[in-house]
Amino acid sequence: MRKSLLFTLALGALLCAPGAARAQQFEALADPATPILDPAALAGLFWAQTVSCASAGDDLARRQCEGVRSARAEANAGRTYIMAGDAGAVAVHEWDKVKLGYPLSVRGCLACAAAVELGGERRYVTTKGKVAVQGGALVGAEIHKGLQKYTSEQAGKRWKDKVAPRLASEIVFKVPARADAWNEGGAKGFAVELLAFRVYDPCDGSILVASPASERIKPDKAACKGDPGGDGGAANPDGGEKPPEKPPEKPPEPALPDRLAPAQIQAAMQKARTDVNACFATYGVPGNAKVQMEIGGDGTVKSAVLSGDFNDTPTGACILKSVKSVVFPRFKQSSTSINFPFILR
Repeated sequence: MRKSLLFTLALGALLCAPGAARAQQFEALADPATPILDPAALAGLFWAQTVSCASAGDDLARRQCEGVRSARAEANAGRTYIMAGDAGAVAVHEWDKVKLGYPLSVRGCLACAAAVELGGERRYVTTKGKVAVQGGALVGAEIHKGLQKYTSEQAGKRWKDKVAPRLASEIVFKVPARADAWNEGGAKGFAVELLAFRVYDPCDGSILVASPASERIKPDKAACKGDPGGDGGAANPDGGEKPPEKPPEKPPEPALPDRLAPAQIQAAMQKARTDVNACFATYGVPGNAKVQMEIGGDGTVKSAVLSGDFNDTPTGACILKSVKSVVFPRFKQSSTSINFPFILR
């Protein structure tokens, strides 16, 4: 009996430990995920789902294409990604007089408001679940339904007018190894596996809803759009003219890091990876490449030198063009050099 009690106490202490608590948080899934920063990078995740190897050339070229396609699909399925939800991800509905609040819908929308280009076709990208086309717009799979409650509609109107339009969302997801394609109302798309999500107010960093639970994020006063929490446009109670408002102070520039962190380099190079994969899809020549880049303190690529299998080839020129377009975060040093490898298979 004593051993059982000690085991129960030890297990309870473990579950209450900070590390165990963080393992249940949004950040535990978001931190190791690869950021997807734009629609082109999102489309690149589905290259293996859309490319056709039938016209790759002779039998050897076709088998090479099929091997690359299979390897890319497996690699994508083994990784996690994080991306901001698009304009269709958060919807605040009309005032509910019975429940005294604004109904809120969160939808798994990575590309619902605007489709991405995949293999010459327009495709939408959502999390798994029921999608619909309403009024010519795609409505993604609902992943949360809630209610923002207030004592009266008047009390909640300021939140609806000022805060709701700036709400932002993030979605952590995986891409299935096999295409999970859907076709609804003439719209075509792919579904990804939802791992976590959160909706937040970037102005003050507060979390509106998250699954699993999330810590507050760092506030961004630039996102407040002139709404520092005043009277929301109420009339002057004295009846006279309101004094001219002081122009909002420009937020201080954030302190620059001494050098680029590895995570910053990886995040910035994500678009280059996608573009280089497109180079391989275009020319179909496998091989290894390494690019030595000099990056200025302003984040731009000052020079790029290619070595490996693609010197003086169309693939090599395509790789250099992709790399030179990358913009990194700014840092204090005047410049820094990095070597970045690419494996084209």
